[in-house]
Amino acid sequence: MLIRLASYDLPFSLLAKTMINKNAMDIGFEAFNRHILISRDPRDTLVSQLLYLPLQPWGIRGLGKENVDEFVRVIQEKELDPHSRSFQDLFELGMKWLERDQEWTWSNYLERFDVARELRERYDVFRLKYEDFADNNLAALSSYVGLEIEPVVPDRIEEHNGHVVRSATHGDWRNWFTPTDVDFFRPMFKAYMDAFDYDDDWTPADEPVIPTETASGYVLGRRALVEEKMATRFSAKPDWSPESVETVEEADEIRRRAEDNDTALSGVRYARLLIEGRVVPADPGAAFQYAYKAALIGHAPAMDLVEELYRDGIGTERDEANAERWAAEARKLRASWPAPAEAEVPAPPSPPEPVAPPTLTAKVTTLLRRAKRGAARRMRTARRTEPS
Repeated sequence: MLIRLASYDLPFSLLAKTMINKNAMDIGFEAFNRHILISRDPRDTLVSQLLYLPLQPWGIRGLGKENVDEFVRVIQEKELDPHSRSFQDLFELGMKWLERDQEWTWSNYLERFDVARELRERYDVFRLKYEDFADNNLAALSSYVGLEIEPVVPDRIEEHNGHVVRSATHGDWRNWFTPTDVDFFRPMFKAYMDAFDYDDDWTPADEPVIPTETASGYVLGRRALVEEKMATRFSAKPDWSPESVETVEEADEIRRRAEDNDTALSGVRYARLLIEGRVVPADPGAAFQYAYKAALIGHAPAMDLVEELYRDGIGTERDEANAERWAAEARKLRASWPAPAEAEVPAPPSPPEPVAPPTLTAKVTTLLRRAKRGAARRMRTARRTEPS
């Protein structure tokens, strides 16, 4: 939906980030006039993904503390002796314990690297290496997008987003890989590394060192923050209203969530605060932008709000055509939702034990009696009406 709607005449510039997976070729990148394809040494990608597994929603909410504790234990063993366990074995254990998709295989995992190569060939892209980003080699990127890109300074990352930054370096795979890992992964990543100009140097560190602060310490130190964020996100009450926000701090927390990882729900809520001027100064223009961004990612209430703002000319020019278009998008989205499960209707109480029907003989006897009584009445009536 994001890419389809991005072809609209947007009231602001839109930067969309998409993760590369097997379905990436179905995204309509043609809707955008600039494309940046970020590559990373796949060996470092593996290390990063391994340590991020317990900080993902499924690791936080789906599997509980037991698997994470066991995962941290084997990471700590690797820290103490980097030769004690191959990285392949470590990664497969992590996927077994913490990955939602239990049908996961290395073959499926590699699909994203094949898609990245296909994207590079199909589109005119600006190729940005993660390594250049981490080393603050950003002049070419700034020139391409026409904006000044600030260097990455981990110490300045807001605590709310602190779990995203681990080491902000590259080449750490040499401390994690063993010679058996080199034999296993080298043929697997050759095509990708050739396509994105990565050196075919697979020499592990002679004396590998895995710092605790970027391994098990990173997981343990950031997990509480992520758990708090998840609890806040999933405990949101559906009956929220602007009147329930009483302090600037509460409003700012909604804004932070809207700009972090809850663009939809928190974005709509912050937009309503800005429209009403509740706790924060009224800003219809900013409200429209928060609501529009939430609508772009497929949030039906946000689409309703954007429709309303277009119809009333709040934060944007009055536009009936755009209002109707967003109303149609909302209807289309809701029509695609699965029908709600029917409530289970309790079984009716058992009827009283039925009385046995009369037998055939009893029915006949009753009918004969009624017939005799009827015949007698007719005879008496006939006698009284005979002429004398």
